[in-house]
Amino acid sequence: WATHRYEEASVAQSRALALAPEDWVAAHNKGMIHLAWEGQLDTLRASLSRISEVPLTVQVQLSLFERDPETALALLQGQANRVVGDMYLLTALSQYSGWAHQMAGDQDAARAAFDSARVMLETYKDDHPEEHRVFGGLGFAYAGLGRRADAIQAADRFAEPSIGFPFEWAEKGHMVAQIYAQAGAVERAIEVLETLFAGPSYISPKVVEVDWRYDPVRGDPSFQALLERNADDVEQ
Repeated sequence: WATHRYEEASVAQSRALALAPEDWVAAHNKGMIHLAWEGQLDTLRASLSRISEVPLTVQVQLSLFERDPETALALLQGQANRVVGDMYLLTALSQYSGWAHQMAGDQDAARAAFDSARVMLETYKDDHPEEHRVFGGLGFAYAGLGRRADAIQAADRFAEPSIGFPFEWAEKGHMVAQIYAQAGAVERAIEVLETLFAGPSYISPKVVEVDWRYDPVRGDPSFQALLERNADDVEQ
């Protein structure tokens, strides 16, 4: 997947699912591989539908990919705000509410959700000064609040190597580009995406075309030119 050999990657994930049919990570990976390869969400939707327990954030992300904020908000309704994440990123659950409200056109509710994420993450950072992953979540929260300089500063800090995993940038670089895009820093987003499209990375121009987090810069001519330049670079 990271080396953009999507057909082989899909076969490998199908084998993983044959061995462990309830493995939501393999199901999610298979769907995301086909998103990067073909630009379609059908495989992701179908793969996750066969898993009995899919993490809430994964379900919400699929709804946002599908531009369905109502379903995302329904999934989030009644959920207590909390820090969520993975081996690369820590954010707050209310960040997803902010994106959903923003997509639905309710800017006041979006701002309240982003600010809730900011408060939770700033507190978490103060309590866990060694935790590097929180800068990614803060970058998203600041961007949602229109605090462009703070978002860029957090993204720059988040971009620094942290765990030393060989493919760290392949995964984390995408998030850095997303924060820059959310902050409207189109030149920075383009610079990062150029490195990711050249590989190794887990994304392609087809992912960027679907991902809602690139909406703030999507209409920029230089951003469109980036996607067009790289549109034919997907390996089969």
